[in-house]
Amino acid sequence: MARQNIDTGTVANDGTGDDLRTGGEKINDNFIELYARDGEDNTSSNSGTGEGLAKPKVLEDLPFKSLVAGTNITLVPSADEITINAQAGGSGEANTASTPSASGLELTLPKVGVDLPFKSLVQGANITLTPLAESITIDAPVPGEINTSSNEGTGEGFAMPKVADNLPFKTLKAGTNVNLTPSVDELLIDVTASGEDNTASNVGSGQGTLSLPKVGVNLPFKTLNGGTGVTVTNNLEDVTISSDGEANTNSNAGGGVGLVKAKVGVDTPIKSITAGTGITVLNSTNEVSIGLSPTPAYNYGIYAQTANGPLITTQGAQSIIGTGVGGLNITANTFQIGDSFHAKLGGVLNATGGGSRSEIELSIMAGAQTLATTGVFDLDNATNQGWELEIDFTIQTLGVNGTIATNGNFAYTKDGGRQVFGYIFQDVSTFDTTINNMLDITADFIVLNAGDDILGVNFILRKIF
Repeated sequence: MARQNIDTGTVANDGTGDDLRTGGEKINDNFIELYARDGEDNTSSNSGTGEGLAKPKVLEDLPFKSLVAGTNITLVPSADEITINAQAGGSGEANTASTPSASGLELTLPKVGVDLPFKSLVQGANITLTPLAESITIDAPVPGEINTSSNEGTGEGFAMPKVADNLPFKTLKAGTNVNLTPSVDELLIDVTASGEDNTASNVGSGQGTLSLPKVGVNLPFKTLNGGTGVTVTNNLEDVTISSDGEANTNSNAGGGVGLVKAKVGVDTPIKSITAGTGITVLNSTNEVSIGLSPTPAYNYGIYAQTANGPLITTQGAQSIIGTGVGGLNITANTFQIGDSFHAKLGGVLNATGGGSRSEIELSIMAGAQTLATTGVFDLDNATNQGWELEIDFTIQTLGVNGTIATNGNFAYTKDGGRQVFGYIFQDVSTFDTTINNMLDITADFIVLNAGDDILGVNFILRKIF
């Protein structure tokens, strides 16, 4: 029944409203309907695991917690609702999702607005999916086979070694001009830009050409084989070529000025040779020639002995010149017709006689060629006596069959009364001026007695014309 209202008329006692009986009946009817209704015993509770709003009931009152605006939150109440806003600058974090393992199957999808979508799991053959409130149980009711994987062919393999029951595969990464688009069942590989028509060629002038003629779209290269003393090791991303050779070192022997410098890495540096005054240095394919410079034209020193030569006490031609400064090597093709030289060599002589006269011969040599000799010279007794050899020689003609004229004298002091005894000699010999020539003077005891010896102490060579 709808609520009944008592008509009170327009103004008091105007006779237009309900009479007393009618008004009383409406009042009774309204109360009868109210008393006929049974009131419910209401309660309230908090559902879920979040922060609850309902508080315990107090008599017939159902109290609820009020909402208080916290940091960066505003509450806007209206008649039927309360609006909860996040203030500017206080918005929640911009969440993202990703699959951290590069080798696993990705479950995340690209974020859409504030939504982080994930792929759903589809129950495949011999797989049961049981969704729970906070997890999904994946069961295999029928045991699977013991699978293996391998890479077929000679291309780049995807399969990696099996780990326990896991068959790992390499993931694909998009390189230059390549785009990868994953979907539920496949991975689309697109070329974002057309590749160039590649070729290969061998640069430089070395012997080891690696590239071969292109075959279709294939660029073949030769393989590397280790030869004698070489080891070739194939690695994941490179090839190591090693030498089995020894780690060489070098050093300067003797007491002269060294040419070898300290080793730098695998390099063994050698000092270069610079021509000084009166010296020429000529470089050829296999040798360096050091000789006397043709200038100045005359009257300059070529060699000066600064240390005693070897003491000769045995038979056989032996060099009698000691070490010194300058040089005795004449570089090929540097002679001119008329070039003239003067040399003087002196020292100490012992000749004992020993019942028969000692005999000696001094020779002026150019390499293996004899320019002139004193001839065999008889020696009287001489004990620690001085001797001297003086020589002049002149280039007469040039060429392979060039000629050189030599004259000189040999003299020594005999025991008793300081008598000087000597011999003058002269010779014209064939002399090849087109090759390097090394000047030397040798002494040879033709007859050697006990106690005989000869020593060269001082030697000077000059160009005089």
